[in-house]
Amino acid sequence: MLLELITQDPDANLNYWLDLSRELGSLTVVDFAIDPESELAEATELTITKVGVNYSELTDDDGNVYPIGKVLGIKLSGGNHEETYVITIRFTLNSGESDDLVIVFKPYDPAIKYMTVH
Repeated sequence: MLLELITQDPDANLNYWLDLSRELGSLTVVDFAIDPESELAEATELTITKVGVNYSELTDDDGNVYPIGKVLGIKLSGGNHEETYVITIRFTLNSGESDDLVIVFKPYDPAIKYMTVH
């Protein structure tokens, strides 16, 4: 199981790309799904608009290259800043094995995050 923590403004609608290259070694992700048993099923105020894996080689702005099947992406928005959400993405590898990526998502209250104390 892999674990990732994401915090964002609940009004934002952002993409997150999670590089699994080191953890996967020579293996690749061939299939994925959000686990219907995860706590997300009851989180009506949180929206996942996209989940995906790179089916082609990716190159980021810094020139780093990510081989096919090594990066999982998720796009999140919404949520209640008083809640913490656990999202489990179950993925299958080209070896036939499966594993979970657990994302802990914590929306923050923008009024508090950027408040200046004098």
